[in-house]
Amino acid sequence: MDRTTAKACFSRLMKRHDTPRWRRAVSWLYHCEDEIEVIETFDLSTAAFQAAKEADNILHMMVADHNRVHEWSLKTHEEGA
Repeated sequence: MDRTTAKACFSRLMKRHDTPRWRRAVSWLYHCEDEIEVIETFDLSTAAFQAAKEADNILHMMVADHNRVHEWSLKTHEEGA
């Protein structure tokens, strides 16, 4: 997947699922936390969890910076994430 396609896919996921819980779940998955722990901690719907996993896969393909992913996960909608 090229960068342009990755960004478009990630944007599509964010439009549907962007909440503070979802962002933290994506970050935890990217930082290799246990999926069961992520599910239990963030209480996401099945669709939101699958979207978080898809976002995680995109971040891994793009070799995203771990610190930037963590910072992104803490931003609020008002901060222009």
